[in-house]
Amino acid sequence: MSARQPISGEHGMAIEMETQGNTTDRESHEAGHMKDMIASVANVNTAGDYLDENDDEELRATKSTRQDLVNMQRMGKEQQLVRHFRQMSMTSFVAIATAAWEIGLFVISPALIDGGRSGLIYSVIWNFVGFAPVYLSMAEMASMAPIAGAQYHWVSEFAPANMQRFLSYITGTDGLRQWHGKLETRLAFSSPVVGSLIQTMILVNDENYAFPSWQGTLLAFAAMIIAYIGNVYGSKVLPYWQNAVFAIHIIAYFGYIVPVWVKAPTATHKQVWADFQNEGGWSSMGLTLLVGQLTGISAQVGIDTAGE
Repeated sequence: MSARQPISGEHGMAIEMETQGNTTDRESHEAGHMKDMIASVANVNTAGDYLDENDDEELRATKSTRQDLVNMQRMGKEQQLVRHFRQMSMTSFVAIATAAWEIGLFVISPALIDGGRSGLIYSVIWNFVGFAPVYLSMAEMASMAPIAGAQYHWVSEFAPANMQRFLSYITGTDGLRQWHGKLETRLAFSSPVVGSLIQTMILVNDENYAFPSWQGTLLAFAAMIIAYIGNVYGSKVLPYWQNAVFAIHIIAYFGYIVPVWVKAPTATHKQVWADFQNEGGWSSMGLTLLVGQLTGISAQVGIDTAGE
């Protein structure tokens, strides 16, 4: 008897009947396929329990964790970089690299001129709300593909198959251009600022100090040399001393904000929430607020440092 045999019903219609043996074979095949699927999922979830000696050697060579290796195997990748950073040191690196409150002190003037107190507060709030979906999207992609390269790699992973190579190339090229620009901007901005701050501290303690420009230039070069030595020759200990600098970053914030909070004159609720200023002379208050939101934007830029 064949697998499907037509027989006649009461009204002459052909009815296909399936043999018992074929039904059993099909159910067994489906059950086996389901077991294979469950086993493949279990292998991904429990891969850390079955790492061999070669995997242990790789972990020691790259200073990675077992979860790192599991993630690499899940993505079909091999660990190639030595991992020096952990959760705490990465948090320290992001906080120091963005330097949100420190840089905010130097870019707070545009918001006070173009928007006033109220414009400053509202621009910080709406920029935080606007950047929040970016943070959440990057966090989700990082949890799915925790790998070096961040944006251009994620584009390659999640873009349509026929567009992956092109879009990844565009993203990587644009990211390289932006980071090159950021590096130049940071060097052009932060190093002279360090020199000026040192000269300001000297001036506070010595009223006769003339504040010569050539000394500020030398101090700026000294800051760049220290940064270069620390990042190139001290790269292996970079995660450790960054934790110490991160502690200073937090303590210094309270050392700055508490005296201002206590000593500064108290403003009324209207001055805080409803007193907008247009000292820049722009044609409308809306345009003034858009120009003055530089402070709010600068506090959010660079948060993708952890992913990259």
